[in-house]
Amino acid sequence: MFEVLSVTGTVFALIAIGYFATRARFFTATDHEVLTKFVMRLALPALIFRSVSTRSVSEIFDPAFLLAYGGGSVLTFFVMLSVARRLFRRDALDGTLIGIGTSACNTGFVGYPVVLVAFPDVAGRILALCMLVENLIIMPLGIAMLEQAQGRGESARSFARKIFRRMATNPIMISLVVSLAVSLSGLTVPHAILNPVSLIAQAAAAPALLVIGGTLVGLSFRGINAYVVAAVAGKLLLHPLVVMVAALAVTSVGFEFHEATLSRAAVLAAAVPAFTLYPLFARSYGRPQEAALAHSLMTMLSFVSLTAVLVLV
Repeated sequence: MFEVLSVTGTVFALIAIGYFATRARFFTATDHEVLTKFVMRLALPALIFRSVSTRSVSEIFDPAFLLAYGGGSVLTFFVMLSVARRLFRRDALDGTLIGIGTSACNTGFVGYPVVLVAFPDVAGRILALCMLVENLIIMPLGIAMLEQAQGRGESARSFARKIFRRMATNPIMISLVVSLAVSLSGLTVPHAILNPVSLIAQAAAAPALLVIGGTLVGLSFRGINAYVVAAVAGKLLLHPLVVMVAALAVTSVGFEFHEATLSRAAVLAAAVPAFTLYPLFARSYGRPQEAALAHSLMTMLSFVSLTAVLVLV
């Protein structure tokens, strides 16, 4: 138990530092924006490049992991969409936003640091694989259903162009494509390139957690409703549970994880809060307050859920 608490304690100590540093006005909203851009546009892409380009494709892609994490995430999306519509009587728009919030994880800002402390040998691969699932499956699926819910249905070709533009300008996806190309080519990355990339990559975890802590400043518990409860419970409880069951199902039908720790890391990655931009994403569809409150509560309560998952796995 002490080892488990040392993992979550390390992560949430940095979140607490970010919180109190923001409360003391050492950091401002502008500082958070700069740190977020550094993590999303430089540190995480550098981390993915270092992790992927230095391994063979067979080492990177784990079909069992992709089936368990990807399948579990998609199933969670549709289960929570159904729960929101039928049990909480929310409309299609709210149901889809809840589905996205419970199946798309904060892999870069929370998931990677947690997995890095718990399973350092596979942390880089987990980041790359989770980013693939979230950016190529969950987000396109969610955006398509949101557009349909708002009555802005568009042709498959138009939607495909929109998603392609989104991917083509995303530094993380660019890094994935470039690093996979290097891996497939069999080329060895020169130290003159790899060394500075590695230094930037090492700086990914701490700034990400400081930003998460800063976002909790000014948190108010007013406005907790069915939307918030469903999103928090679905993300912290249902998603890791579904991924755990999916991992067991995948192995029972003959698929094997390349490393035993990958199945446990998949469950741990699913137990982190929703992606950082979830409140801003929901704002663009007219649901800013509930999504922001749900995201903040997920972040606070994830100390308990992550500790519980670590004990289980």
